[in-house]
Formats: sequence, structure tokens, C-alpha cells
Amino acid sequence: MEEFLENSARKCYKAKDNASLMKFVRALYSKESKHKLLKSLDCNEELLVLEEEWGKNYNEASERDTLHEIDLPE
Repeated sequence: MEEFLENSARKCYKAKDNASLMKFVRALYSKESKHKLLKSLDCNEELLVLEEEWGKNYNEASERDTLHEIDLPE
């Protein structure tokens, strides 16, 4: 499945269809796979957007965990 997703993403890249490219990239299993594929395609802007999303999700999860630890309502 991973190979199918990567090949599909590469086809979208060649067709200059970045929206579809990112759908396939997001479907990959690991952050490492996503990062590696985008770097290999020299899709630095798309990689930056993805890393910003990861950072935002991490920060939101950390805030929720902190609220639970100190027993405050969200």
C-alpha cells in the first residue's frame, strides 16, 4: 500500500497536481515516509506546510495533556 501511495504521489507531482499529491502524502503511514518523499521531490513548501501542521497538532495535544495533569477543565 505504501508503494502505491508513493507512486501515486509521484504521478501527481509530474502532473503538477499538488492538491492530489498532498492527499497521497498525508495517507502515508509515517512522518518519516512523508518527509522523505517530499524531500526527494524537492517539494519544500509542501513539506513546510506539513511540518507546521505537525507542530500545531503537537502543541494542541501538549496543552490538553497539561490541562488534564493539573485537573482543570478544558
